[in-house]
Parts: sequence; structure tokens; C-alpha cells
Amino acid sequence: DLPSRGGTRTASASDRKGRGGKTVTVLRWLTAAPGPEELAAIARGIGSALGAGARVEGEDAIVVQGDQVERAIGALAARGRPERIVRGTDPR
Repeated sequence: DLPSRGGTRTASASDRKGRGGKTVTVLRWLTAAPGPEELAAIARGIGSALGAGARVEGEDAIVVQGDQVERAIGALAARGRPERIVRGTDPR
């Protein structure tokens, strides 16, 4: 069972490390990450909504091309997702 929506947190951050100097937006679920299929569907939806590439990275993160933190958060909210969002550095 997944916890209630109130218990789910997502972190958002811009990142350049290990990406050839390109800026990306990382959305990482800190608690209760969606399953692989749902995460892939969320990535496709965000990519389409923002007109940017988006992919799943690992088991709990979506990487969107460009510094689009606010737009990505809006796209998540429009999909009825999170939750509580923590802004700042990549929490790894």
C-alpha cells in the first residue's frame, strides 16, 4: 500500500554535475516513489507538457532537459501529483 498523498514528498533541483555542463531539472521522490511504469508515464507527460526531453533515472527520479524547475512542478501539479515539494539541491 502506498501512503496517503500527504505523506509523499518530491525534491526538485537544477543540476549540471556529470552532464557535460548541460543544465537539467531533477525531480526525485523522497518517499513512496511511483512504480516504474507510472514513473515512465509521468516522465512522458512532463516532457510533452514542457516540450523538452524527460526520462526516468534510477528508481525514483525524472530528469528534464533544461532549467525548468518551476514549469516541471506545475506540470506535476497539473497531473494531480505531489504532494509536498522540496526545492533546492539534488538530495542524493
